[in-house]
Amino acid sequence: MLNPKRDSRRRNEMLALAASVILLVGLLPNEGNAGPSEQRWVKGSGKVEMKMGPAPSEKTLGYIMPGEEVRVPPGGGASGVWQKIQTAKYAEAYVLKFYLSELKPQVAAVQTAQRVESDQMKAIRSRRSGAVTMGVRGLQARKESGELESQDFKALEAVEQQTKAYCSSEKNRQLRAEIELGLPISH
Repeated sequence: MLNPKRDSRRRNEMLALAASVILLVGLLPNEGNAGPSEQRWVKGSGKVEMKMGPAPSEKTLGYIMPGEEVRVPPGGGASGVWQKIQTAKYAEAYVLKFYLSELKPQVAAVQTAQRVESDQMKAIRSRRSGAVTMGVRGLQARKESGELESQDFKALEAVEQQTKAYCSSEKNRQLRAEIELGLPISH
């Protein structure tokens, strides 16, 4: 016998199942389904090699720099650790996936931070070099005069401590990590 409530419930269950199947099929990747490509940005601290295919042995096409925008083609085009990309110059190239980010880095901030860090390290090296030169001259003069040499050693130790303090500082570690990841610099 026909039961209208049961038939209605069964029809609703079938419609829900059909809708679920249609939704799932629409979500599956389909190489033939050409959707829009996705933006990515190159991250890292130096130039990134683009290859002709997804292998280290493939011919190098060129290099892209951190902060440059690339496109990931529809369907992803990923092959293991390699990602197919499109650039202004190349319709198809491959780079290692971990060099790509969905977040746009603040390239100017990264470059500024790199220059500041480089200038600080140059200053430390210069002070250290000067202290070593003065220390050696001072040691020679003090040996000749018979004075104590501990003051020169203290000056060298002070420069060494400054260098170690800067190199092991939290700010230096954070700055290096942000530069490596291509993230915005926090001040």
